[in-house]
Amino acid sequence: MSVSSRMPGRAILPETVDRLRSAAVLLVFLVASTAIVMAGTALAQEHYFGWYAEAAKAPWTVSPWVSGSVWTILHIGMSVAAWLVWRERATARVSSALSLYGTQLLLNALWRPALFSFYPALGEMALYLGAAIMMLLGITVAAALAEFRKVSRAAGLLVVPYLSWILYILSLNIALIALN
Repeated sequence: MSVSSRMPGRAILPETVDRLRSAAVLLVFLVASTAIVMAGTALAQEHYFGWYAEAAKAPWTVSPWVSGSVWTILHIGMSVAAWLVWRERATARVSSALSLYGTQLLLNALWRPALFSFYPALGEMALYLGAAIMMLLGITVAAALAEFRKVSRAAGLLVVPYLSWILYILSLNIALIALN
């Protein structure tokens, strides 16, 4: 950038506006993902340390701090993946991929309360509801992976660990059904 383009009263360069817009969109993806995780956690936290703490769990269950850390890292990865797809909107059809991203956020938001918060009222049915939502989430994330990969190989690769984690969480949910 030349000195004259940084002088007061000069127009902002189009590429600067594009970079700012791109950074803002990334921030929106990150905030949306964080808000979903925080809302679901807030709705479920009382029960997570209540009935769930006493429930029989699969031997491969990780500690809560590991689980929370992994969810956080994976949501950051999904946000970056969605952003990479969004950046290609001028050269590729991205509406389907981004719709799947939004759908997986919604399903993710529903899972924690359905499994943890509904258990005191619904009992075993909440475990089945949680498993059903997690299955739908897995299907949605697998579809998002396929759509993201069509647009950006890097975006598709960022979804792989998230899909793996979803399948792991589904196995924990199924174990809850079998053991309780």
